[in-house]
Amino acid sequence: MINIIEKIKKFYSKNSRITFFLFIMFLYILIFIQSYFALPRDLSIVFFDTWELLIFIIPLSYIILKLNIKSKAVIIFGVTYFILGLSVAFFKFPSFIKIEYATISFLTSICLIGDYFNYKFFKKSLLSELIGGNYYLALGLLVSTVFLGSIVEFLNAPSKLWVYNWPFPSIELYGVPVFLSAFGWFPWILAMLIFLYPYALKKIK
Repeated sequence: MINIIEKIKKFYSKNSRITFFLFIMFLYILIFIQSYFALPRDLSIVFFDTWELLIFIIPLSYIILKLNIKSKAVIIFGVTYFILGLSVAFFKFPSFIKIEYATISFLTSICLIGDYFNYKFFKKSLLSELIGGNYYLALGLLVSTVFLGSIVEFLNAPSKLWVYNWPFPSIELYGVPVFLSAFGWFPWILAMLIFLYPYALKKIK
């Protein structure tokens, strides 16, 4: 087991961009598969229910594989996602994008814009560390997201303080959407950490 962990650590350290990209692709495939098993239907319908995610996956894959965080293209992508989220949420335009994806668009814009300015002012940022091969940071984010997200969602199940209205079916366990409890909090945690990242870099006077 220790050897496997060490191999994963070495692979991520040397191939962090590829690993990050594979993780994003894994999430999309997992969404696709679990949505099908939650409500078996024609695969073309499953794709129609989930295709908007590619609007985020494809550009993010390009950023991860090709760009540096300091690239101005990152801020352009961030502003574009902000405008898209605003347009979909308040004007329902473009009409072919479901309104539920407005939140993801806003969170993506926060991550990209915030990380760009973090790197610009501090020469260091959360995404640059992840892309740079910081294995412990990546592992900490993954474990904390799955652990805390699962606890929060299971605590929410009896009271239903919030209810998800995703445009695709999800496998549920005791009324808890399994995928969202495991990975649904990842964009939120990432956005919050990027927003608070400058305070972590401040030195005590």
